Amino acid sequence: MSRDINTLWALFAGSLLLVMNVGVVGVVEGLTRRRMVATGAARHLGGFLGAVIGVVGCGYALGYGPGNEWFGQEGFFLSGVDFSPEAAGDSATAAARIFLLVGQSAFFVSLVMAALAERTTFAAHIVCGLIAGGLLVPSTQRALDPEGILGSISVNDSSFVDSSAASIFAMAGWLGLLGAMVIGPRLGWIGANGNVRVIPGKSPWIVGAGALLFLAGSAGLSSIPDAQWNDRVSNAAVALLLGATAGGCIAAAIGVRRHGRVTVSGLAGGLLAGVVATSGALLHVGPTGALVLGAIGGGVAQVAAIALERWRIDDPAGAVSAFGAAGVVGSLGARAFDLDQLLAQVIGQLIIAAWSIVVAGLVFGTLRAVRVLRVSRDVEMVGLDR
Repeated sequence: MSRDINTLWALFAGSLLLVMNVGVVGVVEGLTRRRMVATGAARHLGGFLGAVIGVVGCGYALGYGPGNEWFGQEGFFLSGVDFSPEAAGDSATAAARIFLLVGQSAFFVSLVMAALAERTTFAAHIVCGLIAGGLLVPSTQRALDPEGILGSISVNDSSFVDSSAASIFAMAGWLGLLGAMVIGPRLGWIGANGNVRVIPGKSPWIVGAGALLFLAGSAGLSSIPDAQWNDRVSNAAVALLLGATAGGCIAAAIGVRRHGRVTVSGLAGGLLAGVVATSGALLHVGPTGALVLGAIGGGVAQVAAIALERWRIDDPAGAVSAFGAAGVVGSLGARAFDLDQLLAQVIGQLIIAAWSIVVAGLVFGTLRAVRVLRVSRDVEMVGLDR
């Protein structure tokens, strides 16, 4: 019975992660210009295709195949994978895990490419999807196992903790940040006098709807550690709701302070950051802790967005701040009152940052060198849809 429940939960959670992916696409495309939206949405679908191919080709093997603490060594292109229910024991079946891994990988590539919106090629989305599904997400999942690189980090018996997806969010933030730096800002974002110009998005209501879809699917995050149903999943859903509320309230307060009003982009970013900041301790945090983490995440995301603008790093959808900065908060905030635990979290995040920066430099540097990262100047000027 537990096998059937875990399999059903993995399939349902994978679907919820795809709902979150739809929310990310809504936020990103709602904040981009009208002449970029249709092609931009198609690029997200390209990332999804790449993620599926990556998972099937080598992602499942690297993440779940027999091997060592670094990577699996069997099951490439699903060769030799036993899809019979009996092989799963009490765990979800291999097919359900593959579906869940696809949901995670497609979601991940959308987070990364959100920071490069309005100026990337379709090929770049495909390549990033392949790398997300074939390497980054599966290797992170394996690293989080008790015997993995991250799971084995211990400081005086306090081990690295990530009960959901804070590490994946943080990694997506690092890749998005490096990608935005390599590709450069959108044409016209920096004016002739060197000041940053506001580029209005197409549809504020799509931004708001996307944020709600992101929140609606966020319960699927609690499946990421081990794809097993337990009695804490419902508590996790409440924690996510409270974290999102706290993050949204902080973002609204900062918006009123800075602009004299609440902006939909700022409020949506706060809601998303609140969810992300709660995800590090999702299966362990109580209502008070969720409110605190969500509030800190929402505040840090707003500060990070201001800093990126001052540093002239163009992130149209605020992905680096809402996902990356808040993801680091979520990881460091997991049982942060224990000094040894906090040190273990810091070590883990330093490893994630180093790994992400190396991969981002190789991927985006190579794509730029072969001139498939950014569309041409003429295409960007008239709009990708034209």
